[in-house]
Amino acid sequence: MELDADCFDCYYQTGNYETDLYSGTSGLVMKRLHALMEAPFSSRNRFPLTVEVGAGSGGHIRHVRHEYDRYIMTDI
Repeated sequence: MELDADCFDCYYQTGNYETDLYSGTSGLVMKRLHALMEAPFSSRNRFPLTVEVGAGSGGHIRHVRHEYDRYIMTDI
């Protein structure tokens, strides 16, 4: 099944991703952990290599904030 790119954009931009990911008690803990892990990085960061594990069809690449020289996506 191929997913439409607009489907991904809509899912992330409307906040559905955060709602699904951060619901319940474990979701609150995950939200805080993600904020702590991402705090040192911004769109001004540049990495020579970025590897996305579990990339599926590559829907996340448009939402990557940092710059990169090489982006590798992998999935089963």
